Amino acid sequence: MDIPTILDTLNENRIRATYEAVAEVLGMSPGELERALQGLDRKGSWVVDEASGKPRPGFEEADGLFENYLIIRDAARLRVLVYATRETSSDKGCS
Repeated sequence: MDIPTILDTLNENRIRATYEAVAEVLGMSPGELERALQGLDRKGSWVVDEASGKPRPGFEEADGLFENYLIIRDAARLRVLVYATRETSSDKGCS
């Protein structure tokens, strides 16, 4: 699993996830993740601060960022969402 796949999943589902959850899935620290997200497009704003539920300073907010109140705070739940979304996306392409 990689950063673009996770960001695409969060963007497609309009769900935010914490730095801690995303970093755990990727096997890196939250600080390493924050540095890796620097310079990416607005999809990086789907990764949010645990306490505020908002992107960290310097990240432009993606459209629809606050449409959904859900925030994934657990790496296991994030993995399930990514795999389920990828399954659904691949099923759509099989028609």
